[in-house]
Amino acid sequence: MLRPVCAGLFAFLLIVMVWQVFARQILNDAPAWTGPAAQYAFIWLVFAGAAWMFAEREHIAIDFFTKLLKIDRTRSLEVFVNLMSFAFAVLLLIWGGVRAVEITWTQAIPGLPFSTGQMFLVVPISGVLIALISLRHAVEAIRTGETAGDNESTEAI
Repeated sequence: MLRPVCAGLFAFLLIVMVWQVFARQILNDAPAWTGPAAQYAFIWLVFAGAAWMFAEREHIAIDFFTKLLKIDRTRSLEVFVNLMSFAFAVLLLIWGGVRAVEITWTQAIPGLPFSTGQMFLVVPISGVLIALISLRHAVEAIRTGETAGDNESTEAI
């Protein structure tokens, strides 16, 4: 489900940026809404993409440190990493994201009919997805003994 969302957001971002450049360079009149719309789409793309890559076990932070430290992938390490990812998602993305949304919900975005809080709504949404995915990965590691290196082609949510 995240793959088409990311593809759609990327296509929207590309169209908005092309229109902005075209309008500025050819028409000499860049619309005021294109900058905020591109920023809005980019933020949503980053967080949706992070959840997608986490589901695919391709997130750079997890793989990078395991390879850097030359740690053998064991079941207990896999469970620990996923529980730490769950804690990160709950504390920073969900709790912190909800706080950011609450604080900025009424701040208007110039040129768009949305608030800054609505733009930041993707942070707790991606946090919920990452928390659920990390729990699923931890349960898979406990139940089947598979680690991230064993199963590279997991289905994304």
